[in-house]
Amino acid sequence: DLTFHKAKTACYAASKCQSVKEKREKLQEAEDLFKKCIGMDPMDGRAYVGLGKLLRTMKRIKEARQLYEDGSVACVGENAYIWQSWAVLEEKEGNVAKARDLFDAATVADRQHAAAWHGWGMLEARQG
Repeated sequence: DLTFHKAKTACYAASKCQSVKEKREKLQEAEDLFKKCIGMDPMDGRAYVGLGKLLRTMKRIKEARQLYEDGSVACVGENAYIWQSWAVLEEKEGNVAKARDLFDAATVADRQHAAAWHGWGMLEARQG
């Protein structure tokens, strides 16, 4: 939990950096810490979600997709947070059909996962 907290703190610090060099260093620190978290507990979905969001922010979309896929496999498809975060990525990338499938997977993994239901509802509202 401490390593995960440090990773999230580094992400936040990166968002506040004025210099590009300092921001890059903080983002790398956060990435390394999230990867360390995954190595310590591959079943903890929080690190996959945190790193996936970080990769998305850094425009490393292919890596984020692969990470979410790896995370869903490591968690045996039972982590709604990973599915939901992946769905958001796909929606932002314009892959609406894939996003729907992933929101569906999130709600199957956890019928009470409010963020998945809300995200899916907002996707459908935006689609008309």
